Amino acid sequence: MDFLLCLAVKAGFGVQHTINPDAPPGATAADAAPALAALRGAPGLVEAVLPRLLEWGRGQEEGDYSLKLAFEVAQWLQRLPKMQTAAAAAAPLPAATAGSSSSRS
Repeated sequence: MDFLLCLAVKAGFGVQHTINPDAPPGATAADAAPALAALRGAPGLVEAVLPRLLEWGRGQEEGDYSLKLAFEVAQWLQRLPKMQTAAAAAAPLPAATAGSSSSRS
């Protein structure tokens, strides 16, 4: 979770996002680019870890600030347009599409 928080802060996440999650990122695109590239380059992070963290966080009790912050960070990261694009690109192909590219012997 610390890794996600560090990258999210570098990508523009700030205190204002715990109050207003729809606030624009605090970092410029040039500052955020390395963090977003690291997030997209981490195997399984966008397509598996973030959704799983969000699912788990919805079932947790209120009160633990560090868990609440991790949940808010994951929500914020998933709303970033570049992260949504990366998640769509990493999604598995439907079975019908995946089977159409088989080679013949």
